[in-house]
Order: sequence, then C-alpha cells, then structure tokens
Amino acid sequence: MKNKRLLLFLLVGGGILAIAAILFFVFKPFQQGSQTPAQPNVPEQQVFNPQGAVPKLPEATGTPPSASDPAEAERQAQEALKRQATEYAARQGTYSSVDGFAAVKTVYDQSTQAVQDFLKARSDKLIAQYPSYGPSYGRTTRALSATIVSGTPILSGTEAHVDVQTQVILNDVQAQETVSYELVGLNLKKEAGVWLVSDITVEPLNL
Repeated sequence: MKNKRLLLFLLVGGGILAIAAILFFVFKPFQQGSQTPAQPNVPEQQVFNPQGAVPKLPEATGTPPSASDPAEAERQAQEALKRQATEYAARQGTYSSVDGFAAVKTVYDQSTQAVQDFLKARSDKLIAQYPSYGPSYGRTTRALSATIVSGTPILSGTEAHVDVQTQVILNDVQAQETVSYELVGLNLKKEAGVWLVSDITVEPLNL
C-alpha cells in the first residue's frame, strides 16, 4: 500500500515538474521579445546655427545725401553738365554722307547761333566733298570721358569748359575703317538757366 502511494506521489510530482518545464520554455521567447533593445551610445550633436556660418555684413551708417544739401546739389549739377557735354561731343562728331550730314543738326538746340553757323559751314564743306550720290562717307564718335576744367561752382555759375575724350571711327569712300582719338573742348554758357555750347575745339589725342 505504501509503495502505491509513493509511486502515485512520484507520478504527480513528475507531472507537475513536466508541466512547469513546458510552460517555462513556451513563455520564455515572449519575455525576451518584449524587452526594449538597448540604445547605442550616440554623442550629442550640435544644432547648426546659420548665423554663425554666414558673415554678417556691416550695417549702413549715416544718412543718404539729400538733394537739398548744397554740396549734393552742386555734385548733381556737375554730373548733369558732364552728361550733356559727352552727348554733345558724340552727336556733333557723328554724321554720314547718306543723309547729307543732317545728323549734325540734332545739336543745334544746345548751341549758340555762332556754333550753329560753324556746324552748318562744316556740313556744307563735307557735302561738297562727299555728295550723297557718291560713295558713302561717314564717321562715328563715341565719348569716353568728360572733365570739367573750369572753375566751380557749376550750379550758380554762368560759364564752364568741359574736355571730352572721344574715339572716332571713320569710314572713307574706299570702305576702309580707321580708328583715332580726339579731345573735344566745349565752352558753355548758361542762358535762361540752360547750358549752350558757345565754342568747339578739336585736337588729336594719343591714347
């Protein structure tokens, strides 16, 4: 009788141990999968700051020039006179026999009567030498720079002299192109607030 009880006890105990072993091996993979993987040790990164990478431009100081300032008004008057002189020098020296040298007349409204007579006499001489029905003749003048060589101020002045350096491209009757340089001197006088060319001088210039 005792042997049967012992045998029963061993069978029950062995069954319990077997069931426990089975449960252990069944639930162990789920426990491992539920564990959070360890994070790698990554060094802390610095956030990019564009303000430190782009050089900072210096801030503008002072105030812009005002047209009411006498010095600025004088500067603007001188620049306007130089622009007028460069345009005048280029236009009075650009003409062609094709239109009977009529292009020179475009500067008449900026010239005194004496200069208009001078330009007309020059055109008449060219027309007689290079008639429109003959081989074409012409020249193109380009203004390079202008310098006021007379005294200032210009804003309140009534007379001025401006030297203009020019490049001249000449096309003669043989269709040959030559390039030369001239210094065009312009005497100007102010009449009723308008600058008019009162005299023209032209000299060869070596550049």
